[in-house]
Amino acid sequence: MAFNDHNNHTNYPHRERGRGMPDRKNDNYVDIYSHSSYERKMQPKKRPTKSGSAPGNASEKPMSPLAQFRVTMTMLFVSAAVFSVMYLVSYGFHQKPGDFVNTPTANAVSDIPVSEPVSQEPPAEPKMKEMSDTEASEERTEQSSEVSEESKASEEESSKENSEESSEENSEESSEESQDESSTEKNDNEESSRESRSSQTSNTYSGSLTMDPSEVYQGSLVLINKNFSCRSNGENVAPIIDTRPMELYGLTDAGVSVDAGIIDNINSMFGDFYDVYGDTLVMIACGYRSFSTQLGLYNTELIMEGKDVADYSVAPPGYSEHQSGLAFDLNLSLDESDGGIVYDGNDIYSWINENCSRYGFIVRYPAGKEDITGFENEPWHFRYVGEPAAIYIESNGITLEEYIELLHSHGEDDPLNIYAGGRNYSVYYTPAEFFGATQVPVPTDHSYTVSGDNYSGFIVTVDLDSYIPAEDTDTDYTEQDTDYYYDETD
Repeated sequence: MAFNDHNNHTNYPHRERGRGMPDRKNDNYVDIYSHSSYERKMQPKKRPTKSGSAPGNASEKPMSPLAQFRVTMTMLFVSAAVFSVMYLVSYGFHQKPGDFVNTPTANAVSDIPVSEPVSQEPPAEPKMKEMSDTEASEERTEQSSEVSEESKASEEESSKENSEESSEENSEESSEESQDESSTEKNDNEESSRESRSSQTSNTYSGSLTMDPSEVYQGSLVLINKNFSCRSNGENVAPIIDTRPMELYGLTDAGVSVDAGIIDNINSMFGDFYDVYGDTLVMIACGYRSFSTQLGLYNTELIMEGKDVADYSVAPPGYSEHQSGLAFDLNLSLDESDGGIVYDGNDIYSWINENCSRYGFIVRYPAGKEDITGFENEPWHFRYVGEPAAIYIESNGITLEEYIELLHSHGEDDPLNIYAGGRNYSVYYTPAEFFGATQVPVPTDHSYTVSGDNYSGFIVTVDLDSYIPAEDTDTDYTEQDTDYYYDETD
């Protein structure tokens, strides 16, 4: 069936052939499907005009944000590369051989400016100076000749007197020189003996002690402050009242405890103080404090005074020296039943602060060292570190922090020599191996102590005046169940 019926054809449903096409009902519509060729020729087809809603060509589409970002980054990269090349080229043109010498390190070694030559030829002397020198030499020769003629007679007369005086002076000078030589030889011998002793002790560290990483946090020299926490918690503490002489000093309560190894030192110190002044008003107010007790004290200070004051006057829980058992506080009291008054280390009690190092104690938080210790001055707070360390710290006016930092620069080959209590000590540091055991070099013929520093290694203190004889390897020992062998024939 042919589609010649125009009326039937126009009854088909409307179909749009793209966006922006006009409606059939519009008068401007041209039916391109019409069979009338005349109408198609007379009215050409209308093309859609460009508008904001109509899509343009592919080259006119706007860039996506990702494409814009890529273009921007590419341009930045190219500009940076160009700038770097230009800088390197300019630097190469301006660089000269020897410019690297003009550095602060090189200039600090020599005072000679880099721009000036290091060595210069000496300037030529002027002729006038040469003339003056020759004239002066001639005058000196003439004068010397005149003086020699005049002094011939006087020299003959005084030759005998001069010979006698010179003999006496020579004898006196020879005696003085002999004394000086003997004194210098004595000093040299003392220095050589010290050097030989130090070299001998440095060469006697033939032993080795195996230390576990956990032992870094143990010992009398552990550094406990706001940066390094206390790893112990009263494992070796004992009550003082069990061994305290009643007439020497008081206790705030019967439960005051300290490390068992320092009780004898406490009794000796207060015993000597009593022998000098006969005073028993001093009392130990606090020794070992647990983590929970320190937490209560810190929270109380925090509530009453605020965080700034609490951090400055009370150690945070876990960072107190009292938790180690190596520290104690002093008070003064007329009666042990009351709480006592603040101990300030004045009057007769200054003897304790000035002589505590002889017993191995230091005033832990001295005045003027607040920026190092982190705490205000506490003349009542004492800490045990051992006699050699205590005497060195007290005599040099330093803190425990400074002492340990100093020891970190003294190894077994270059120990720190200390004279304390009439004995010679050698102290050195060995870094710890935290992924296994550490072999610490120790002497085999001297007694020593080893302590961790609480964060990095071990400190060995050797008593150079002690002597341990070598074991007799020729003796035959019988195996016994005990740890030692006892010969009944002895």
